[in-house]
Amino acid sequence: MLEKIENIAQGSDYQKSSGTDKKFGNKRSLSNSYSSVNDSISLSPAILFLSSINWKLKYLHIEKDKLTIVFIFDNFEFSAILTLSEIPSLEKIEYTVKYPADHQTNANNLTINLSSYIFHSIIDGSPINHQLLDLTKFCISVMEAYRYNSGLSIDSIQIQDIYVGLEYEIKSEFAYLNKCLINFLEKYLSLKIAHDKDIEQTKSGLKLKYLQLNKM
Repeated sequence: MLEKIENIAQGSDYQKSSGTDKKFGNKRSLSNSYSSVNDSISLSPAILFLSSINWKLKYLHIEKDKLTIVFIFDNFEFSAILTLSEIPSLEKIEYTVKYPADHQTNANNLTINLSSYIFHSIIDGSPINHQLLDLTKFCISVMEAYRYNSGLSIDSIQIQDIYVGLEYEIKSEFAYLNKCLINFLEKYLSLKIAHDKDIEQTKSGLKLKYLQLNKM
């Protein structure tokens, strides 16, 4: 069961909030600010689903037409901001990913911004993933190559060589992440996200946008 997730904004009800577009204007959020877990949250299908795939929900917030979600999986912190009106026909997800160099202190980390197109043909029927081995391998390789060098750039030959060698595998891992996030959103918002296979065939899959090594 997820730990330390509570704090729905005052005046909102979780079960009511997981309705249709007419509810999207309400401001509501979950975070790990408190130690107790509200029964209606812990027993909801959306939260139980995250627990079943070993994701830890760190933050979930809806205000106006934006949904912000932050979750932890296999030592990575993933965050995404989605436009609610676009979710039913979602084509891609923009992620910010943080990977700690030191898992004990989380002091140093690699931050990656990327865009992942949703490929339903890849993710249909895929089993539960417990690790992101290739994304981890990519992050470790980048850290070892640059050692917090300020000249780090996604356009560098060294970064491109590391990425190209793992691109297909990382793409598959993000296809899995997209699948799980879509399943959560469908349960939480009580909607169905459509997909167009013709659109899938024209997209490149995964695009790195930004890399930064942070030393604290």
